[in-house]
Amino acid sequence: MEENYTQKDTYFFNKEIALQEANKKHRVYTNSTEIDGLQICFYTDDEPLENAPENCIYVPLENVYNYFATTKNRFPGIINFDNTGYSLGEQTEIQSQFNAVMRAAIMERQNLENIYKEEVSKQIPNFEEEELRIFVPACRETTVMQYVSKNIAEALQELGYNAKFFIQDNEMQTCSDRLPLFVDLHGFNPHIFIGINHLNNDIINENVFSFIWFQDPMPVLYDKSSINIRSRDYIYTLFDEYTEALIKKGVDKNKIFHQPFATNPKLFNKDESIPRKDKVIFLGSDYNFDGDMGLDDELIEKINIHIENNTLSMELIKHMADDYAYDFEKFKMYIIPSLVRRRVVIWLCSLENVEVEVYGTDTWLQNPEVVPYYKGLLPYGEKMSKVYNGAKYALAAHPQYRYQQRVIEMSACGTIPIVYDCSLVTENFYHENNVLSFSTFEELKECIGKEPKEDASKIAEDISYKNMAKDIINKVQNHLKAK
Repeated sequence: MEENYTQKDTYFFNKEIALQEANKKHRVYTNSTEIDGLQICFYTDDEPLENAPENCIYVPLENVYNYFATTKNRFPGIINFDNTGYSLGEQTEIQSQFNAVMRAAIMERQNLENIYKEEVSKQIPNFEEEELRIFVPACRETTVMQYVSKNIAEALQELGYNAKFFIQDNEMQTCSDRLPLFVDLHGFNPHIFIGINHLNNDIINENVFSFIWFQDPMPVLYDKSSINIRSRDYIYTLFDEYTEALIKKGVDKNKIFHQPFATNPKLFNKDESIPRKDKVIFLGSDYNFDGDMGLDDELIEKINIHIENNTLSMELIKHMADDYAYDFEKFKMYIIPSLVRRRVVIWLCSLENVEVEVYGTDTWLQNPEVVPYYKGLLPYGEKMSKVYNGAKYALAAHPQYRYQQRVIEMSACGTIPIVYDCSLVTENFYHENNVLSFSTFEELKECIGKEPKEDASKIAEDISYKNMAKDIINKVQNHLKAK
């Protein structure tokens, strides 16, 4: 993120200062490195301000407990006493009392959450007399996952089903607060629950169907915890590796189904009104996992040499993880893909006589080779589609799978996917004729100016959320018929 987030959600004792700060619309950190939030300026006074912006919220001191026990908004991180006349001793006393009230409000929220959670677990939907209700929760502090969940919900709605997409209402709410989720879940009383990466089958009644799609290497797949799969639970996996991990944990393989990424044709489609230039674009972030894990330059250089020579292998990765005392799964699923992506994008930016554009978080600015081609972060949806439609080629770079969300999106926009391929890829890829493939910098150069053997748009046509939605409904209906 470009901005330095020094502000926090604040409770002001001077409403004029609260208004001034709220009008500045500062951004604050959330639980995500890529999604920020709008700063909230709470204030106390005898009377509320007129025409205050949405992030300037009147919470008189006497109402602090009731407000924060039930609000969907984030809590204040600090109290501001500027221009109030309170002595330091008075400020300390007020702060102490305020903290005590907030602790009580948090405890009340936990009590309410437990009550709703218990009630939700008791709700038994009627499958004989009611139309199917499908609950699809998401979190605004995620990047890809929230849009995947929304696309699934919309596909179900287009098929005529009552699907509720749950997500935080605005930028002032947090995903870590589960009370609003339980309130909505209780009010909706679903027949089917669909989630991403988290089982959550412990919060619904055993009669409710649960479909969970593992898209990332979640700890539950590899740690020593047990996985409880109920009769009405079904699991989708993005990669065969996740399927293998689940089977190793004792999950019945007949409960697990492969599901590649898909796309929403309403968001990503061909726009003939946009001139398509003979350029190559890349949409994605430099995650810098190596920096987070403290990899030394020597190891990074070793990995880069293997990327350059196309000599990466799972055995080699295992040896490097052991030699440098890194957890193998984290090393394989985070470090290697991060370094491959960065190296391949640097290759892209090294092409001569080719127009190149890179979009993503500003962590790309840490790579001097990419800086001249960096165009900023694109919001998901329409603006991304326009960028795809304006380019002949788009790059996809992951060492372990090729059916990526971006590949489906660029295909839907009529952009030719240039897809990285190496020996670490284990998934079955059925659209080789619809893409251009490369494993080295030299092979990447050879892709420019070429066309795939068959239309690239075929990938998005074959893989859709509507087909996934139909599969979910079919599994439910078949299960009910087999009773």
